[in-house]
Amino acid sequence: MSPASPPAPVYLGEAARRLAAAPTLLSTQGVLVVDQAAVRTTSPAAVGRPRPWGWWEVPAGMVLGAGWGVAARVWMRYISTEPEFSWTGTLLIVGVAGLAGTSLAVVDVLRRRSARIWRVLLALPALLMFASPGMLMLPPALLGGFALGRRGPRWLRLVVGAVAAVAALWPAIALDLQDDGLAALPGYLLLCAGLAAGWSLVVRPRPTA
Repeated sequence: MSPASPPAPVYLGEAARRLAAAPTLLSTQGVLVVDQAAVRTTSPAAVGRPRPWGWWEVPAGMVLGAGWGVAARVWMRYISTEPEFSWTGTLLIVGVAGLAGTSLAVVDVLRRRSARIWRVLLALPALLMFASPGMLMLPPALLGGFALGRRGPRWLRLVVGAVAAVAALWPAIALDLQDDGLAALPGYLLLCAGLAAGWSLVVRPRPTA
């Protein structure tokens, strides 16, 4: 009578390799029994899962957007030689900026939750910020957002960032903002930088760790 052949090895794939440090037990039948709690905590679905972001980012985006609107209104008051502002206009600017911050925050939350590319459509309400005189800030905001978005080759982001800087400086100098006070030109550039940071949320890649 020939001796019994040894049991065939059991291959558990990538999940087993990730459980190298987990408690194991080798039975008499040659079957690897793995602690189920360890399996649940290191399952393939959990491996590489990004840090979860909750919907708290949405009200935070609204607050940041409204804060940008307040800063923009203060800057307008600073550069105006004959300030005639109404509460209606002020609340409209702050409200539109708050709406823009909210929509960009929603896009960012969906990006972190593996939403498809259609999520960028939710950023369309933020374009209301560029109505009328705000159109001057559209090129530096979108181009700067791409440069800060960490998507694409670095050389391309540097080139786009340089173009965004020119797009911000050219109309500012053409309008002689440097003659409207010491903080007029730096304030305008800071407002453009804030918009670029917000729009970078639309193009950023999804985190992988």
